[in-house]
Parts: sequence; C-alpha cells; structure tokens
Amino acid sequence: MVTKRLPAFLLLIGTGVLLMYRSVVTWEDNGIFLTLLAVVGILYAIGVYHHVQEIEMMSRSGNMDKRIQMILLAVCGTFLAFFLGADPDILEAPALGLNPMVGSGIVGILAAQFLPKDLAVVAYTAAFAGMSCATVLSNYSMVLLAGILVGVIFIKVQPIYNGYGGKLGTIAALSVLITTMIFSML
Repeated sequence: MVTKRLPAFLLLIGTGVLLMYRSVVTWEDNGIFLTLLAVVGILYAIGVYHHVQEIEMMSRSGNMDKRIQMILLAVCGTFLAFFLGADPDILEAPALGLNPMVGSGIVGILAAQFLPKDLAVVAYTAAFAGMSCATVLSNYSMVLLAGILVGVIFIKVQPIYNGYGGKLGTIAALSVLITTMIFSML
C-alpha cells in the first residue's frame, strides 16, 4: 500500500519539485531552459507514477535492529567524513582539515572493507553529507542532525529508486538542506 511509504514518497516528490522550482526562479534566460525543464518535469512525473506502482507491489520488511544500526552508522559516517574534511579555521572546532573529498573517500573505503554491503552503502551516503563545507554545517550539532536525517531518509526511501543513480547524493543533499533549514529557524 502506498500509505505505508507515503512520507518518504512525498519527501522525494517535494525534493524534485523544489529543485525544479529553484531552477526556474534562479535562471535568467527562460527560453530553451524552460522547455528542457518541462521535458524533465514530465519524465519526473512518469517516474513518480512508475514508483507508485512499484511501491504498491512491495511488501514491508521491518527489522528494527537493522534500522537502528543504519541510523547510528549514518551518524558515525557523517561525523567521521566531516571531521576528516572540515577546515578547522572556518569551523572553529576540532577537525583534521583534510580535503572533504579525501575525508569522504576514507569513510567509503573503510566502509567497503569492513562492513556488509547494505551497511557500507549507508556509511557512504553519510560520507556525502559529511563532505559539506564548514560554512554550511557550522557546528557538530548540525552534523549530528544531518547524520540522523541521512539514516532516517535512507531507511524510508530504500525501496524507492532502487538501482537508479543519484539516490545517495540526493539523500545526503536533502539531509543537509533540512538541517540548515531547521537551524536557520532556531
């Protein structure tokens, strides 16, 4: 039933619509770009429809211990990648100061070597969130929330877009976006 996975589904739809809206708002030449955006929007709608049908056919498999592991691993992966890659001068907190891509790569290599594949994917997704600049995630509280969101969103959208490219980066970007929105309201 679609209602079981409705929050994750709406989250993905909202992300796509928000990205398309922001593209229109920030683009100055509206000629060919709007035509291309309309085509992408139609393809996006077809994909959403296809996934609604897939979700209706899927059965829910819920192992709470595995979910908790995924969330904790996402927090650890985000923290480690951020700590390795963040510039301590900008962050004004302890950080190693390697390049963010190096930090993410180290987390990805460690995850691939020492974790089962399903957990390694979560850690690698979290490493993408941990690549955020210290001006975006400006303290470790933000990193913690981003890591939790990576784990929760990953669990919720796991059956959606299975096998499609861009899922991990989208989860990481959405987690950081939600984190910055929450902290900007505080």
